[in-house]
Amino acid sequence: MKTDLLLIPMSARWADVRAAALAAEAAGFDGVWTWDHLRDPDGDDGGPGVPEAWTVLTALAEVTKRVMLGPLVLNVANRAPGVLANMAATLQGISGGRLLLGSAPAAVAARRTRRSRRRLASPSTPTPCARNA
Repeated sequence: MKTDLLLIPMSARWADVRAAALAAEAAGFDGVWTWDHLRDPDGDDGGPGVPEAWTVLTALAEVTKRVMLGPLVLNVANRAPGVLANMAATLQGISGGRLLLGSAPAAVAARRTRRSRRRLASPSTPTPCARNA
């Protein structure tokens, strides 16, 4: 049986995320996951913000040696498909093949992304479904 650990990085600082991942690897966990959110879904805006998932995973690939790494559920509406494919291939190379890629259906992801972008006052980009329509 394999056992993974979910790091919930809402308002987390990089030093804490790094320390948690290293502790998980030392304790024998098989994988480390993080969330792909633009903001804290619980609405806590008092912290340092939500670390970007791919940046965190790439940094973790450099400091860990054995654990598998991945976004728990990748929000496919956050990135263009070609960019996402390139990001995944790059992380797979940096990590030595340790990326586990999970993704959410575009409709669910798009709904959450619209809420996040409204909250962040970010310009909207088309969802994958809208781009292909």
